[in-house]
Amino acid sequence: MGDSSSPTPYSELRSDLRSKIKNAADFADEEEVLVALVRKDQSWFLITTNRLIWAEDDEVHRLFWHEVQGVQPPKQDLDAVIRGKTEKLDMKSLEVYDNAGVMHSIQLASGPSYFLAWSAILALCDLTRPPDMPKI
Repeated sequence: MGDSSSPTPYSELRSDLRSKIKNAADFADEEEVLVALVRKDQSWFLITTNRLIWAEDDEVHRLFWHEVQGVQPPKQDLDAVIRGKTEKLDMKSLEVYDNAGVMHSIQLASGPSYFLAWSAILALCDLTRPPDMPKI
């Protein structure tokens, strides 16, 4: 499965990939997948009722929603869009900040799914800006 610019319902993913993601994500009882984005079999992104979960080259990362304090595109990506060096639909990276002040870089497919992911994280996170989170 190559880069996808549109989300695929989790239930419609290939059964082997769905099984792989389910095992890696280690879902809690009654945890539901709200958004699933897959760039390739080893790199995927889930928004669930409880957590933000993503994998890059099979390395899985998990944050509960109360641990996510903010999200934004990298400053250099925003600068490039403002200066007209790139289009906003070409952006692929999001910086997610946790409550320990750690920045997690998430790579997504460009296009509408990028903005879906960004909006969903904003809607579900504990949106309190840590003092050291860069302002955009």
